[in-house]
Amino acid sequence: MNIKRLFIAAGIIFTAVLLFLITFFFAFPNNLIESWLESELNERTGLVFSIEGFQKVFPLSFEMKKMEVIYAGDNTHLFNINNINMRFLPSSLILGNIKINAYGDVGGGHISEDVIIKVGGITLNTVAKNIGLKDIPSLNSVGLYSGVVNVYGQTIISQERCIGGFIKADGKDIDVSRLRIQGLIMPFEAIEKIGITTKLEECKLKLNGLWVEGKELSARLQGIVNVSSPFKNSPIDLTLEITPKAQLIKNDTILFLIKDYRKSINFYSIPIKGTIGNPVFIR
Repeated sequence: MNIKRLFIAAGIIFTAVLLFLITFFFAFPNNLIESWLESELNERTGLVFSIEGFQKVFPLSFEMKKMEVIYAGDNTHLFNINNINMRFLPSSLILGNIKINAYGDVGGGHISEDVIIKVGGITLNTVAKNIGLKDIPSLNSVGLYSGVVNVYGQTIISQERCIGGFIKADGKDIDVSRLRIQGLIMPFEAIEKIGITTKLEECKLKLNGLWVEGKELSARLQGIVNVSSPFKNSPIDLTLEITPKAQLIKNDTILFLIKDYRKSINFYSIPIKGTIGNPVFIR
């Protein structure tokens, strides 16, 4: 009998808390919640978030027509997420945290997010599928317009100065014929496959590998980026490894430019220092 009463009491308490949250949630105007969300995201991430069309949905969900994300350091337009739906899971309170499921569209692709809020920090688990490069303005600015990528990652926002987490991504059929590096158009056509694995900790972006497989070459970039603001001023310590294919071997001009980095008959290793905005090949 005592156990039965305990369960009844727990049910009553949980229901009361849930009703309080619903009442509390709907008591605030939409524009006030929208402004608060923007302020919190800006302060905790160092990015600039702009939200449009915030609406509450019964019982504990809300929608946003559009979220625009900008890098604060140099006002680079990173991406937009449209038709966002977010749903609060009351059962997560039993575990001592707040969990929110979110879904949205990036162009013709889709992104899902599990947001876990607890004392001391926020964790975001992200899955993005079939995201078109044409829908990412920050990549368009360097000449990348076509191709599709899939992303899986985690972001940890705590009281520490820097964000932590990791990113794993892969892509295919990426047109690089208009790719610009330091204002110069690269003499390549298409990347058949691309992948990246990174880890972010202690204000360092540890690039375990960014590999590229194309018609002209196979390449891998790895090393460390010491993240600073603005991002383009972040110091780098990277190594670019290149294995040319027949189509590139015929291009004497390109291979002549990197001849000092040749390590074997068909392998080049290039140390890169400087910053993200001004990389320098070290001889």
